[in-house]
Amino acid sequence: MPIRWNTIAVSEALDEIEKHINQIYEPLKQAKAVAKQAIKLPDLPQYIEQRFRGIIGEVERVTGGVSYSGAYPGIFKRLIDRARDDIPKQEIERQQGRGKQQVLSL
Repeated sequence: MPIRWNTIAVSEALDEIEKHINQIYEPLKQAKAVAKQAIKLPDLPQYIEQRFRGIIGEVERVTGGVSYSGAYPGIFKRLIDRARDDIPKQEIERQQGRGKQQVLSL
């Protein structure tokens, strides 16, 4: 039984979201670099260093990073990839074919 929701619209929405998310990566990576430099400031109290490390950790959670188990993608990339994996590929192809037929019949 074919699904009723528009897989093409969902795929296009994910593409648009990914486009916007990609625009925030570079500023976040720059913020991470500043935080890493700030940690090296002389006589920095440990409680302030912990705040900078928290910023670094959150940036890595969003943009991706490396842990003991290896490299991992950022949270947004993971969520977008999971959503794309949930879209039935055959249904996208079926709906794309139906869209072409509708255009040809106009």
